[in-house]
Amino acid sequence: MVRVSFTSRSGTMTLDENENEKNEVSASDLLDERQTDWRSMWISIFLQFVVGIQVSVYYMSMWPYLQKLDKTADVDFLGWIVASCNIGSTISNPIYGYWNQKTMSVKMPVIIGFMIAALAQTWYGLLSIFPHAKWFMLSARVLTGFGVGNIAALRIYAATASTPRDRMKAISYGTGGHFSHRLGRMVGSLDLFLLICSL
Repeated sequence: MVRVSFTSRSGTMTLDENENEKNEVSASDLLDERQTDWRSMWISIFLQFVVGIQVSVYYMSMWPYLQKLDKTADVDFLGWIVASCNIGSTISNPIYGYWNQKTMSVKMPVIIGFMIAALAQTWYGLLSIFPHAKWFMLSARVLTGFGVGNIAALRIYAATASTPRDRMKAISYGTGGHFSHRLGRMVGSLDLFLLICSL
């Protein structure tokens, strides 16, 4: 039984003992033929844009809201509130990344993350019913950070779902220069400015 293999850029050709050809496709060929799903990539970029809007709207309005709710709050405490969202995000980023890698799916980490963020933002909106609102605001912002930490899964998705040829473009649109995140911050600030001017 004689078996001969020839490997080339276009795949592997194998001859068996009857000299019948069998073509096997290499992994690099499959990766070269794969296309980036730009529809899902743009959804990922849009979700990062939404996080950017959320960040700018909350940060711009947080201090007046806190002063109105709790007269005992000072600027130092505001600093802790602002940092608390980032602390929550720092803790949850690796969790969402691990979850994404373990399940090989971005869908559930992103959905659960946005549900947590929505719950936290609802809590933030209802702060006026709580006594000592500054502590509840701090807790709501930590929980928001846990929710929007799902941006890690969105960034992993951009890096892994794009082809090598499109990877730089996909990452730069969503995360490389924080294009969508920065644009979201600008749009959120503009929305808030227009709202204030209309009052």
